[in-house]
Amino acid sequence: MRYRLICSDIDGTLVNSEGQVTKANQKAILRLKEEGIMFAICSGRMYYAASMIGLYYGIPSHVICSNGAVIANLENDQILHEVNLSSEKIHKICDIGDKYNCVIGLNTIRGVIFRGSDGIEDVLYKKANEMYGPATGRTMMIKQASQYRKYIEQEKIAKISLWASSDDDYEKVCQEINRINGITSTTAMKWNLEITEEDVTKWHGIKWLMEKYGLQKEEVVCIGDTMNDYEMVKNAGLGVAMANGDSRLKEAAAYITETNDNSGVAALIEMCLEGKI
Repeated sequence: MRYRLICSDIDGTLVNSEGQVTKANQKAILRLKEEGIMFAICSGRMYYAASMIGLYYGIPSHVICSNGAVIANLENDQILHEVNLSSEKIHKICDIGDKYNCVIGLNTIRGVIFRGSDGIEDVLYKKANEMYGPATGRTMMIKQASQYRKYIEQEKIAKISLWASSDDDYEKVCQEINRINGITSTTAMKWNLEITEEDVTKWHGIKWLMEKYGLQKEEVVCIGDTMNDYEMVKNAGLGVAMANGDSRLKEAAAYITETNDNSGVAALIEMCLEGKI
Protein backbone atom coordinates (compact mmCIF):
# COMPACT_ATOMS: atom_id res chain seq x y z
CA MET A 1 0.00 0.00 0.00
CA ARG A 2 1.36 3.39 -0.94
CA TYR A 3 -0.56 5.45 1.64
CA ARG A 4 1.05 6.39 4.97
CA LEU A 5 -1.53 8.80 6.44
CA ILE A 6 -5.34 8.69 6.35
CA CYS A 7 -7.21 11.79 7.53
CA SER A 8 -10.92 11.82 8.35
CA ASP A 9 -13.43 14.50 9.24
CA ILE A 10 -15.69 13.69 12.22
CA ASP A 11 -19.27 14.90 11.77
CA GLY A 12 -21.03 13.36 8.79
CA THR A 13 -17.94 11.24 8.12
CA LEU A 14 -16.32 9.29 10.97
CA VAL A 15 -19.47 9.33 13.12
CA ASN A 16 -22.91 8.19 12.02
CA SER A 17 -26.22 10.07 12.32
CA GLU A 18 -26.33 9.17 16.02
CA GLY A 19 -22.94 10.79 16.62
CA GLN A 20 -21.22 7.44 17.18
CA VAL A 21 -18.20 5.74 15.60
CA THR A 22 -19.38 2.41 14.20
CA LYS A 23 -17.67 -0.84 15.15
CA ALA A 24 -16.57 -1.25 11.54
CA ASN A 25 -14.88 2.16 11.57
CA GLN A 26 -13.16 1.41 14.89
CA LYS A 27 -11.88 -1.94 13.65
CA ALA A 28 -10.58 -0.48 10.39
CA ILE A 29 -8.70 2.34 12.15
CA LEU A 30 -7.07 -0.10 14.59
CA ARG A 31 -6.01 -2.20 11.61
CA LEU A 32 -4.25 0.87 10.20
CA LYS A 33 -2.09 1.06 13.33
CA GLU A 34 -1.19 -2.62 12.97
CA GLU A 35 -0.07 -1.85 9.41
CA GLY A 36 2.02 1.13 10.56
CA ILE A 37 -0.23 3.69 8.87
CA MET A 38 -1.01 6.97 10.63
CA PHE A 39 -4.57 8.15 11.21
CA ALA A 40 -5.63 11.74 11.87
CA ILE A 41 -8.97 13.14 12.96
CA CYS A 42 -9.59 16.43 11.09
CA SER A 43 -12.43 18.55 12.41
CA GLY A 44 -13.88 22.00 12.79
CA ARG A 45 -14.50 21.09 16.43
CA MET A 46 -12.25 22.52 19.14
CA TYR A 47 -9.64 20.21 20.62
CA TYR A 48 -11.59 18.93 23.62
CA ALA A 49 -14.63 18.06 21.49
CA ALA A 50 -12.55 16.33 18.81
CA SER A 51 -10.30 14.53 21.27
CA MET A 52 -13.23 13.15 23.27
CA ILE A 53 -14.26 11.10 20.23
CA GLY A 54 -10.78 9.63 19.90
CA LEU A 55 -10.42 8.93 23.61
CA TYR A 56 -13.87 7.40 24.03
CA TYR A 57 -13.46 5.01 21.10
CA GLY A 58 -9.79 4.25 21.71
CA ILE A 59 -8.75 5.64 18.33
CA PRO A 60 -4.98 6.11 18.09
CA SER A 61 -4.56 9.33 16.17
CA HIS A 62 -3.35 12.82 15.69
CA VAL A 63 -6.03 15.50 15.89
CA ILE A 64 -6.23 18.43 13.50
CA CYS A 65 -9.02 20.62 14.85
CA SER A 66 -10.55 24.10 14.70
CA ASN A 67 -10.20 23.68 10.92
CA GLY A 68 -6.43 23.27 11.12
CA ALA A 69 -5.65 25.94 13.72
CA VAL A 70 -4.73 23.36 16.39
CA ILE A 71 -2.76 20.12 15.92
CA ALA A 72 -2.21 17.58 18.67
CA ASN A 73 -1.00 14.04 19.32
CA LEU A 74 -3.91 12.35 21.06
CA GLU A 75 -1.83 9.42 22.30
CA ASN A 76 0.09 11.69 24.70
CA ASP A 77 -2.41 14.59 24.74
CA GLN A 78 0.26 16.99 23.50
CA ILE A 79 -0.51 20.16 21.56
CA LEU A 80 1.99 20.29 18.71
CA HIS A 81 1.02 23.43 16.82
CA GLU A 82 -1.35 26.39 17.21
CA VAL A 83 -2.34 29.33 15.00
CA ASN A 84 -4.68 31.66 16.88
CA LEU A 85 -6.60 34.68 15.62
CA SER A 86 -5.29 38.11 16.61
CA SER A 87 -7.49 40.16 18.94
CA GLU A 88 -7.78 42.89 16.29
CA LYS A 89 -9.27 40.44 13.79
CA ILE A 90 -11.51 38.88 16.42
CA HIS A 91 -13.05 42.26 17.27
CA LYS A 92 -13.63 43.04 13.57
CA ILE A 93 -15.35 39.69 13.08
CA CYS A 94 -17.45 40.14 16.22
CA ASP A 95 -18.46 43.66 15.13
CA ILE A 96 -19.97 42.14 11.99
CA GLY A 97 -21.58 39.29 13.95
CA ASP A 98 -23.15 41.75 16.39
CA LYS A 99 -24.35 43.99 13.55
CA TYR A 100 -26.43 41.14 12.09
CA ASN A 101 -27.34 39.58 15.46
CA CYS A 102 -25.49 36.36 14.63
CA VAL A 103 -24.88 33.55 17.03
CA ILE A 104 -21.14 33.85 17.67
CA GLY A 105 -18.92 31.04 18.97
CA LEU A 106 -15.34 31.70 20.08
CA ASN A 107 -13.39 28.44 19.82
CA THR A 108 -10.72 27.76 22.43
CA ILE A 109 -8.76 24.59 23.17
CA ARG A 110 -11.16 23.61 25.95
CA GLY A 111 -14.50 24.83 24.72
CA VAL A 112 -16.68 27.54 23.17
CA ILE A 113 -17.81 30.93 24.43
CA PHE A 114 -21.17 31.85 22.90
CA ARG A 115 -22.85 35.18 22.33
CA GLY A 116 -26.57 35.06 21.63
CA SER A 117 -26.94 31.28 21.49
CA ASP A 118 -30.42 29.89 20.88
CA GLY A 119 -29.48 26.91 23.05
CA ILE A 120 -29.07 24.32 20.30
CA GLU A 121 -25.29 24.18 20.60
CA ASP A 122 -25.52 23.93 24.38
CA VAL A 123 -27.81 20.91 24.09
CA LEU A 124 -25.34 19.20 21.77
CA TYR A 125 -22.36 19.88 24.00
CA LYS A 126 -24.27 18.79 27.09
CA LYS A 127 -25.14 15.52 25.36
CA ALA A 128 -21.52 15.01 24.33
CA ASN A 129 -20.29 15.70 27.85
CA GLU A 130 -22.80 13.22 29.27
CA MET A 131 -21.96 10.57 26.67
CA TYR A 132 -18.16 10.83 26.51
CA GLY A 133 -17.09 12.85 29.55
CA PRO A 134 -17.07 10.20 32.29
CA ALA A 135 -15.24 7.73 30.06
CA THR A 136 -12.58 10.19 28.91
CA GLY A 137 -12.09 12.23 32.07
CA ARG A 138 -12.67 15.31 29.94
CA THR A 139 -15.58 17.74 29.71
CA MET A 140 -15.94 20.75 27.48
CA MET A 141 -16.13 24.29 28.82
CA ILE A 142 -19.24 26.01 27.43
CA LYS A 143 -20.12 29.59 28.37
CA GLN A 144 -22.86 31.97 27.28
CA ALA A 145 -22.01 35.58 28.06
CA SER A 146 -23.54 38.88 27.00
CA GLN A 147 -20.10 40.36 27.71
CA TYR A 148 -18.43 37.63 25.69
CA ARG A 149 -15.71 39.91 24.38
CA LYS A 150 -13.97 40.09 27.73
CA TYR A 151 -12.77 36.55 27.02
CA ILE A 152 -10.93 37.67 23.88
CA GLU A 153 -8.00 38.89 25.95
CA GLN A 154 -8.18 35.96 28.39
CA GLU A 155 -8.35 33.01 25.98
CA LYS A 156 -6.54 31.91 22.83
CA ILE A 157 -9.16 31.92 20.07
CA ALA A 158 -8.37 29.42 17.31
CA LYS A 159 -11.59 29.79 15.31
CA ILE A 160 -14.75 31.87 15.29
CA SER A 161 -18.09 30.46 14.13
CA LEU A 162 -20.92 32.71 13.00
CA TRP A 163 -24.54 31.67 12.36
CA ALA A 164 -26.82 34.12 10.57
CA SER A 165 -30.61 33.84 10.74
CA SER A 166 -31.61 34.35 7.09
CA ASP A 167 -30.31 34.07 3.54
CA ASP A 168 -30.18 37.85 3.23
CA ASP A 169 -28.23 38.36 6.46
CA TYR A 170 -25.88 35.50 5.60
CA GLU A 171 -25.02 37.05 2.23
CA LYS A 172 -24.31 40.40 3.88
CA VAL A 173 -22.21 38.79 6.63
CA CYS A 174 -20.14 36.90 4.03
CA GLN A 175 -19.55 40.07 2.02
CA GLU A 176 -18.33 42.02 5.07
CA ILE A 177 -16.24 39.18 6.48
CA ASN A 178 -14.50 38.78 3.12
CA ARG A 179 -13.32 42.40 3.32
CA ILE A 180 -11.19 41.60 6.40
CA ASN A 181 -7.58 41.01 5.44
CA GLY A 182 -5.58 38.07 6.76
CA ILE A 183 -8.32 35.53 7.47
CA THR A 184 -9.71 32.33 5.94
CA SER A 185 -13.43 31.55 5.95
CA THR A 186 -15.35 28.41 5.08
CA THR A 187 -18.68 26.82 5.94
CA ALA A 188 -19.95 23.60 7.50
CA MET A 189 -23.73 24.10 7.34
CA LYS A 190 -26.49 26.48 6.26
CA TRP A 191 -25.97 30.16 7.21
CA ASN A 192 -22.68 29.31 8.91
CA LEU A 193 -19.19 30.77 8.58
CA GLU A 194 -16.05 29.34 10.21
CA ILE A 195 -13.18 31.80 10.39
CA THR A 196 -9.49 31.20 11.10
CA GLU A 197 -6.22 33.00 10.49
CA GLU A 198 -5.03 33.45 6.91
CA ASP A 199 -4.28 30.21 5.03
CA VAL A 200 -5.38 28.08 8.01
CA THR A 201 -7.48 25.15 6.79
CA LYS A 202 -7.60 21.45 7.51
CA TRP A 203 -5.17 21.02 4.62
CA HIS A 204 -2.80 23.49 6.33
CA GLY A 205 -2.80 21.20 9.38
CA ILE A 206 -2.24 18.11 7.27
CA LYS A 207 0.69 19.76 5.48
CA TRP A 208 2.21 20.54 8.88
CA LEU A 209 1.99 16.83 9.79
CA MET A 210 3.40 15.85 6.41
CA GLU A 211 6.44 18.04 6.99
CA LYS A 212 6.90 16.75 10.53
CA TYR A 213 6.85 13.09 9.44
CA GLY A 214 8.44 13.44 6.00
CA LEU A 215 5.36 12.52 3.98
CA GLN A 216 4.53 13.35 0.38
CA LYS A 217 0.99 14.31 -0.57
CA GLU A 218 0.73 11.20 -2.76
CA GLU A 219 0.93 9.20 0.48
CA VAL A 220 -2.04 11.02 2.05
CA VAL A 221 -5.75 10.15 1.92
CA CYS A 222 -8.38 12.70 3.05
CA ILE A 223 -12.06 11.96 3.66
CA GLY A 224 -14.84 14.46 4.32
CA ASP A 225 -18.42 15.52 3.69
CA THR A 226 -18.76 19.34 3.80
CA MET A 227 -17.08 22.40 2.33
CA ASN A 228 -14.71 22.88 5.25
CA ASP A 229 -13.17 19.62 3.96
CA TYR A 230 -12.79 20.99 0.43
CA GLU A 231 -9.10 21.98 0.54
CA MET A 232 -7.94 18.68 2.00
CA VAL A 233 -10.05 16.57 -0.37
CA LYS A 234 -8.98 18.60 -3.39
CA ASN A 235 -5.24 18.53 -2.56
CA ALA A 236 -4.65 15.08 -1.06
CA GLY A 237 -3.01 12.24 -2.96
CA LEU A 238 -6.42 10.59 -2.73
CA GLY A 239 -9.36 12.88 -1.98
CA VAL A 240 -12.53 11.09 -0.90
CA ALA A 241 -16.08 12.38 -0.37
CA MET A 242 -18.81 10.65 1.59
CA ALA A 243 -21.89 9.53 -0.35
CA ASN A 244 -23.89 11.73 2.05
CA GLY A 245 -21.59 14.69 1.35
CA ASP A 246 -22.01 18.09 -0.28
CA SER A 247 -22.33 17.81 -4.07
CA ARG A 248 -19.57 20.42 -4.54
CA LEU A 249 -17.18 18.30 -2.50
CA LYS A 250 -18.06 15.22 -4.52
CA GLU A 251 -17.08 17.06 -7.69
CA ALA A 252 -13.62 17.75 -6.22
CA ALA A 253 -13.12 14.18 -4.96
CA ALA A 254 -11.33 11.38 -6.79
CA TYR A 255 -13.47 8.75 -5.08
CA ILE A 256 -16.82 8.56 -3.29
CA THR A 257 -17.21 6.09 -0.44
CA GLU A 258 -20.28 4.81 1.42
CA THR A 259 -22.40 7.04 3.68
CA ASN A 260 -21.47 7.70 7.31
CA ASP A 261 -24.35 5.43 8.38
CA ASN A 262 -22.85 2.63 6.27
CA SER A 263 -19.33 2.97 7.75
CA GLY A 264 -17.93 4.78 4.73
CA VAL A 265 -14.57 5.40 6.46
CA ALA A 266 -14.11 1.67 7.06
CA ALA A 267 -15.09 0.87 3.47
CA LEU A 268 -12.47 3.31 2.19
CA ILE A 269 -9.76 2.03 4.54
CA GLU A 270 -10.38 -1.56 3.47
CA MET A 271 -10.14 -0.54 -0.20
CA CYS A 272 -6.81 1.15 0.51
CA LEU A 273 -5.40 -1.75 2.54
CA GLU A 274 -6.36 -4.23 -0.15
CA GLY A 275 -4.72 -2.10 -2.85
CA LYS A 276 -7.98 -1.62 -4.73
CA ILE A 277 -7.61 2.15 -4.84
